[in-house]
Amino acid sequence: MFSFSALFSLLLLELPINDSRGDQGGPPAVIGDRNLTLRSDEIPQTLSKLILDGPFYCYVEWTQNRQSVDIYTDYNFQPYIAVNIEQDTLSIIFQYDGNYKFTEMDIYLYLNPNINDIVLGGIATLNSTNALHTYNSLKLHTQDTSNLILELYVLNLDAMFLSAGTTTLMGYVQNKGIIKYFGIGNVDASQLYCKFVDIEANGLGTISVSGTQGCNIRVQGVSTVKYNCSNTHTIQLFGLAKLIPVY
Repeated sequence: MFSFSALFSLLLLELPINDSRGDQGGPPAVIGDRNLTLRSDEIPQTLSKLILDGPFYCYVEWTQNRQSVDIYTDYNFQPYIAVNIEQDTLSIIFQYDGNYKFTEMDIYLYLNPNINDIVLGGIATLNSTNALHTYNSLKLHTQDTSNLILELYVLNLDAMFLSAGTTTLMGYVQNKGIIKYFGIGNVDASQLYCKFVDIEANGLGTISVSGTQGCNIRVQGVSTVKYNCSNTHTIQLFGLAKLIPVY
């Protein structure tokens, strides 16, 4: 007669055996192998949009010559960095959901100055080694804990800052800069001279702006706005927000 204990033992044999990570562990941690390698990809076409999402420190040089992307990191991390070009968009995305620790993860971009849309996510940092000169308008969007250092000379600027990182902008906007700030990091655009600037701030940090001919400012939350503007058209101040004129 087949006993209940024997049946229970057979059922146990049929159950899957979990590894030591358990059900809540997720993917195993990846540690950089310290074998730093350089991977290069040529960019054959004109681009208008750049997306960075990952733990990268990215240097970009605006050039009229050949476009390329160089990725310098541990050999065993190279497969996790996806470089995609779809239509006129270049996206560089880190694709691993587990814990990781790399030795270095630097990206060197050489792009024609036709980019009119930049999106940063993750903990990416974009550092422009020279100025972006374009006759077009430019869109900027930062989120997560991304950081941006950019010198630009553009027609118009439309920027949305949702990041907990820091942003530094320099240069000149020929016509109008629209800046929306809802992050908890700081935005220093004091050396970015806009002919006209519209600023809307509802964050936890400080944003500095300059308008050579006119400013419209709306501030709420606990934001601090430092502004250098000879002609302030509209000021709206709510809650614990602060406005500090700088001349």
